[in-house]
Amino acid sequence: MPTSEAVEKLVGKQWLTKNGYISKSGEFVPKMLEVCSPDVFLFQLLRITELSIRNTICVNLQNWATDKDPDKFWWDLIPCSEGAKKKIAIAKRRTPDKILDSLSIPHELSLSFWTQLFAGYHEHKVWIPTLQGAFPHCTPKDFERRRFIEAHLRKVTNARNRVAHHKPMTPEDIHRLERICIKILSWIDPGSANWAANYYRIS
Repeated sequence: MPTSEAVEKLVGKQWLTKNGYISKSGEFVPKMLEVCSPDVFLFQLLRITELSIRNTICVNLQNWATDKDPDKFWWDLIPCSEGAKKKIAIAKRRTPDKILDSLSIPHELSLSFWTQLFAGYHEHKVWIPTLQGAFPHCTPKDFERRRFIEAHLRKVTNARNRVAHHKPMTPEDIHRLERICIKILSWIDPGSANWAANYYRIS
């Protein structure tokens, strides 16, 4: 699959178009900003990473749910913790029935929710039956992969919270976060990770 198609599938055409990565004619736009401020860099890279995490998890969860019951969405069947169920219930209340589809509820769920699905509590209930395929290029041995992925997702979640609350980050923090985000993207799709890694430069 060409990189542009992989990126579109992973991140979502609507967001890419809204943010200028895809033109009105549907073509990928050449690099908009070769040099940008740390704030712009962080916001865009974190958002791309968050969307990619959400979308790859949703695909795996929905495939699992469809095998169980073709008429159900994954959030109706997932055997998750009570805390995760409460977050799903809140997301459902925020979503009108008329626009209910496989991504409407996920739009209302935060990065901390997706990270929570990789916690030890969910190893046998969610990780083993549904999420082992979400990061196909992650290389640690099977029994280590869930904890390895969880640790990296928590680092991104914590950084996302710091940025959202306008807490300062050093250049070292930013470059460390960049490496983590690109690594996570490479576990999902190496071509998309390469696209993200080469799109921006920090001024």
